[in-house]
Amino acid sequence: MTTTSIASPSDFDHGTKFTYPGTIENNRDLHGNRFSFVLDNNRITAIVVPELGRVTWFDMWAGKGLGKSTFDWIWTNFHVNPNDSWRNWGGSKTWLAPQSNWPQLAGINWPPDPSWTTVIKTEILPQNILQTTGALSPHSGIRLIHQYSNDEAGNFVIRQTAEKLFGKPMKMSLWSTTQIMTPKAVFFVLDDGDTIDNAWKTLQGNTDFAYEQRKNIGCYYPHARNFMKFGIKTSTPILAALFLDELFVLRATPKLATYPDAIPSAPNGFSLEIRDNSGDHDPTVELDLLSPLRKAWMGSKWTFTVKWNIYALSTSDTKSPQLWDEVSHILNAKS
Repeated sequence: MTTTSIASPSDFDHGTKFTYPGTIENNRDLHGNRFSFVLDNNRITAIVVPELGRVTWFDMWAGKGLGKSTFDWIWTNFHVNPNDSWRNWGGSKTWLAPQSNWPQLAGINWPPDPSWTTVIKTEILPQNILQTTGALSPHSGIRLIHQYSNDEAGNFVIRQTAEKLFGKPMKMSLWSTTQIMTPKAVFFVLDDGDTIDNAWKTLQGNTDFAYEQRKNIGCYYPHARNFMKFGIKTSTPILAALFLDELFVLRATPKLATYPDAIPSAPNGFSLEIRDNSGDHDPTVELDLLSPLRKAWMGSKWTFTVKWNIYALSTSDTKSPQLWDEVSHILNAKS
């Protein structure tokens, strides 16, 4: 008889309650003397830099000292050329979607509205919740408020709120976009009866892709020579990136709704998208989770919560049934 082990550590298996609400401390010496906040639950560590309005670090080696991990999941650039028109600091931040509506939401097609990552107030709330309040956009009349924390299941939680204070109503979605080092693979969950061929929709760039599917788990192998972006038609907004024997999982709450970037073959849009920039001089893959579209009125608020975690797998071999069993268990588990 063959015994199949499951990825560890897994709160889904053992009902483990991690230190809650974890710890939060500031560190002026991190990232070129930028004021940073370190959130630690004794297993995973996240670092938020309010000056840049984003998460700049996420790893699995909490309690062992910053810089001691084998792999920092977040791609962050602290050597941005000040003369560049687009200062891509990387990291994980919140934009407004759809991008096709940026002339209304941001006042320009590109780059993103700077107010989305400009923080004007930072405070620590009870239960070690870090809250940042963003600048008010002169284009959309919306400001972004973030709450960062750890929950009892061991997840790092990012609660994103858009608050509209003035201006005409507009359709918008909260777009949680995370740049990571190019992983070996990105996994996702397909709806029953679907295949990657009918769930995958190219939105930008090259249509060439390398993929694999086993049961309802799909896998994309980043390799793009030129950037490409695609959406996946699914009712399960989860993305999981594999590097070495670690699995970085990002998930949101499923909702029956209309999402951004609808096309004729996907009229309800996409709750998750992937952008492959692995052919760039700074190779990255962008993992995007999107909230449902809504009509934002003056005085309204809209919140979108994402949860992150990292799991140690028993193997990094994508041809191994063991790895697929572990990934399937993690992605289909409830949190």
